[in-house]
Amino acid sequence: MLKEAEPVVTVNITDAESSLWTEDRSFFFSLALTLAKVMPRGKSFFPRWLGRLFRKNNHFTVRTAGGVLLAVDPDNWDIYTNLLLKGGMWDKPVIEACIACLHPGDVFYDLGANIGYMSIETAGLFKDAIRIHAFEPQPNLAHIVALSARLNHFQNLAIYDIMLGKEEGVANLFVPSHSIHASSIDRESNSRSIACRVETLDNLVGRGIVPPPHVMKIDVEGGELDVFLGMKQIMQSVAPYIIFEADDNMDRFGYSRDDLFDLILSCADYQFLHIMDREFAPIRHHEKGQGNVLAVPRGKPIPQKFDLTSGKF
Repeated sequence: MLKEAEPVVTVNITDAESSLWTEDRSFFFSLALTLAKVMPRGKSFFPRWLGRLFRKNNHFTVRTAGGVLLAVDPDNWDIYTNLLLKGGMWDKPVIEACIACLHPGDVFYDLGANIGYMSIETAGLFKDAIRIHAFEPQPNLAHIVALSARLNHFQNLAIYDIMLGKEEGVANLFVPSHSIHASSIDRESNSRSIACRVETLDNLVGRGIVPPPHVMKIDVEGGELDVFLGMKQIMQSVAPYIIFEADDNMDRFGYSRDDLFDLILSCADYQFLHIMDREFAPIRHHEKGQGNVLAVPRGKPIPQKFDLTSGKF
């Protein structure tokens, strides 16, 4: 177990490092983008392979649909080529749900930040007027998120390279070929293992390290139940809006969507909605299914759907 006094610190970037980055894409990244566009198969494999093969001295950025800069991680070109082919967006219904729930001055948690798209795009859309706390246990990706925040001159975005769970300690994170699928339960025989510090959100809030959230996005590849177990006090005391993933990863971890709902309802009165492309649809009690969920505390309004393409509600 980690000592309670051990500090939790944000990932920081120096001026010297940020000065190396440019919007001039490398030739090989442009090639990777072309291959991702035209190849009938291998749309992820070839960009990822090229990035890892020609990673040396690659310090360039891409722009999102909202016009903000994302520093490109050389190990994960497939994520960026996919994002660009989708108009500079990633998981559009989820980020639209996050934006719909937020207001200037709010605190937003991004759990499972990965390359930081949700955090960086949201910070840009709100012109840095919300406080964002992003959590990503993969050190290289947490570093990239911090770098993107620095390149955009965001002052209200903090990134932590820790894992969140139900108790403090250390756990293994298994990173497969596609980093988006990193999980505390291995899914590929050739995954690499990272020893990660684990904290609970209740502990981080209780120690004053992060403020309580108004809105949370949770996408931790099956670890959602453990995260909820580690934030029961937050749900009981502040009942934030929660956007979370409930997909087939639950089977690997041995729980169901009903288990998530029951745990949340044991802490506070919530209603649950499907996050659809153009609307939020109510989920009936014990309805079977999977997908992204918006949990709205009773007494708080169901948000008006936001469209990222038009920039309008």
